[in-house]
Amino acid sequence: NTGVTAGNQITISDNQGQGLIFDANYGVSVNDVTVVEGQAINFVVSLTQPALVTTTVNYTYSDGTANYFTDYNASPGVLVFAPGETSKTVTFFANSDTNRELTENFFINLTSASNVTILDNRGVATIIDNNTVPIISVSNPTVIE
Repeated sequence: NTGVTAGNQITISDNQGQGLIFDANYGVSVNDVTVVEGQAINFVVSLTQPALVTTTVNYTYSDGTANYFTDYNASPGVLVFAPGETSKTVTFFANSDTNRELTENFFINLTSASNVTILDNRGVATIIDNNTVPIISVSNPTVIE
């Protein structure tokens, strides 16, 4: 049912529409990063080709062996790619402490996107400890007889 009754006239003011067809390989991904404690963690979120229209990507984070707030600081957010853009940087921070620790990691997760397919939804941040191992040395002993 068109809602038009017999005898009424319809005027078409615009007989063309515009559609976008995205390449099947058009997508977004995030890299892996390795840093030392006390440094910024810069994840790069990249499109496989320049954005044709405004494109958004939501991200969050999750613990691996590193713990939020104790080992790193992060906030969830939304990236907005304007037409023509290909990459955005998300910056978190690896906290420094005085504890001797093993190498730790956590994740950035691309959770949803508009106008693009998520190809790689997880980036790994590897945090290397910045505390040196103590060195113990013993000099040559002397004995007085």
